[in-house]
Amino acid sequence: MGYWSCSLYGNDASLDARDTYLVRLELADSDEEALEQTKKELEEFIGTDEECLIWYALADTQWKIGRLCDEVKGKAFEFLAQNGGEDLFEGRDRKKWVTILKKLEDKLNSPMKPYKKIKKFEQLELWNMGDVYAYQFSTKEAEESGIYKKYILMQKVGENGMGYPYEGFRYDVIQIYDRLFDELPDPEVIKDIRLLPESTPYRVNEEMKKKFPLHMSAGMDYLKASEYPRKRLHFLGNVEIPIRPRYVHGFAKDFGWYRLEESILCYLFKSWKGKTYYEENGLYYPSEIYKENDDE
Repeated sequence: MGYWSCSLYGNDASLDARDTYLVRLELADSDEEALEQTKKELEEFIGTDEECLIWYALADTQWKIGRLCDEVKGKAFEFLAQNGGEDLFEGRDRKKWVTILKKLEDKLNSPMKPYKKIKKFEQLELWNMGDVYAYQFSTKEAEESGIYKKYILMQKVGENGMGYPYEGFRYDVIQIYDRLFDELPDPEVIKDIRLLPESTPYRVNEEMKKKFPLHMSAGMDYLKASEYPRKRLHFLGNVEIPIRPRYVHGFAKDFGWYRLEESILCYLFKSWKGKTYYEENGLYYPSEIYKENDDE
């Protein structure tokens, strides 16, 4: 397990316990079910020197959101009575840890925070197959790239299932078309535009170029409604999908909507400007050995 400080959450075990519990509260039908699922997922820590960290984190988290139950509180106090976790630290950190445990004990003995409602995780908003949207650039990164307020087109071409622990939920897979517009266009225009690869064009040599084909589609999941850029997306219509490349290694590249423009979209559009790619057996590759420092 990783440690980086002697704070209550300065280790992997405590963070795993807190984060797992909060996610399970989003997904479970009841608080009791969420706790049982969390305990099951953290079974690997039970009976180890790090078990105390799990109960400390759960007790602290439950106290903060008004859910401190007798079982968790009892387990936490069982370890607090032994200064549990003290042997995991040395020197000054060991003394600091004892002080942290005393503060936690005092907190758990005080009235917990009011019961906090946890918003349940819901199925992501899904487009219809073939839907075309115009995404409008609106960030500082776009302004610096000279594409501020311009539109780029996206089309839904598939769906994927979310991974653990959100099994059963689905998200869109899209293709992005490599042209900018000053105004909202007719969606049929996508039939005359090449795809913008969801991979950079840069490869160090021919071997790497063939080993790593270009991703031509992107999975667009998100965990919070605020991450979905609803105000930047403009529905244009539903159009027959003009081209549907194979997934690389059987999956679409996972982008996600969160900070899409800032983290990758501006960069991809800029990096593919003036460059080409070709298709071979349903997969796509850069036409040349493009190197990033050549663009600088």
